[in-house]
Amino acid sequence: MVQRLRTASVLLAPFDSVARRATLGVRAFVVGTSLLPCFSVALQLGCSVDERHPQTAEDGIEASGGTTATASNPSMTPLPSVASGGSSGADLGKGGAANPSEMLPAPPLVVASDAGGTSPTLTEPPPDAAGTAVTPPDPPALAACDTSLPFQSPVLIPGLSSAGDEYGIWLTADELTAYFSSNRRDLGGPGDYDIYRAKRTTIADAFGQPSLVPLVNSGFSERKAVVSADGLRLFFSSDRPGLGTGDDIYVSVRPNPSSEFGAPGLLSGINSNQGDLVHSITSDGRSLYFDRPVAGAGRDIFLFDLSNTSPTRAVTELESPYEDGHALASADGLTVYWATTRVSLAESDGSAQSDIWSARRASPNDPLGNLAPVAELNTASAETVHYLSADGCRIYIGSERSGSGQLYVAARP
Repeated sequence: MVQRLRTASVLLAPFDSVARRATLGVRAFVVGTSLLPCFSVALQLGCSVDERHPQTAEDGIEASGGTTATASNPSMTPLPSVASGGSSGADLGKGGAANPSEMLPAPPLVVASDAGGTSPTLTEPPPDAAGTAVTPPDPPALAACDTSLPFQSPVLIPGLSSAGDEYGIWLTADELTAYFSSNRRDLGGPGDYDIYRAKRTTIADAFGQPSLVPLVNSGFSERKAVVSADGLRLFFSSDRPGLGTGDDIYVSVRPNPSSEFGAPGLLSGINSNQGDLVHSITSDGRSLYFDRPVAGAGRDIFLFDLSNTSPTRAVTELESPYEDGHALASADGLTVYWATTRVSLAESDGSAQSDIWSARRASPNDPLGNLAPVAELNTASAETVHYLSADGCRIYIGSERSGSGQLYVAARP
């Protein structure tokens, strides 16, 4: 199932056929023409597009039926519009024209169910007697690590492995709830890759049995889940019929952490007609890192402003002729980790399986520099990076070192 990360097809494309989009598997940054959700797919981002930079798209969240959340439900407050993007879809996902039945209104901070009502209430955490959300538990007290030291060897995250492939992981700030994608078949997912949620009591514990996240999954692939710090917005990429020939970025919202996420809608302003893969949200909640194919290269990394105050920009410091994606910034914004199929900074050295690299800067407003591989996280197989704890002590990655796409965590001493 795994392909080598090369500058062909799509970097983060889901694997296999039209119905089965390869997601950036650890070992493969991308498979075929879609995001490689299964870690076993190689990072093949080679799809090209007509332009290097995204086109401008309509503001707001595109809802199903082509109507905006405001039109379909005046009481809904639409998500802030975002500049940049363009028509969505890339070699990362299934092709096809926009499908009105797939795009449902999902204004930010509003919960919408398939029936147009409110989403079902979660059993964890339960609301208190007054109906307000229970405050999440404080993260367990852990001894601070030395962030100047390298990470220790990655180990499997207990409780999340299956007979299938696991791809991408995002955690709540306390690291006790995980959102991840898997093509496992033991829990009845409706599509190729589906988004699951799992919980644990402490960081030292194994996760309990995962469960499908209601409303967000379809018969297509859903992968690379990213949750905002307040827990009210869930971003993900899917190859369901959308704006183009690949993955599009969707958002699902809810009014409080005690409710389920509502039916998703296309995130307007960010998608192109070639395929877009969401990576992460910055700690201030203002921007999304994502990637898409570009002309004359594989895939490049972009930064999307959720506040609609500045246009989407390419992160030019990380560009190469190869596949670059899965960008993730530290809480202070001074270090950015990403996955790339480059072998070195010398373009003549060619490409290989994706490895995890880092770039650093003196302040969040400075350009990124000091690009180098994070040697302790990489193997001869493909690796991708997905989540970094707020204190920088634990990094969660995907890897195919075991022969299939699995999720790992590496800690600093």
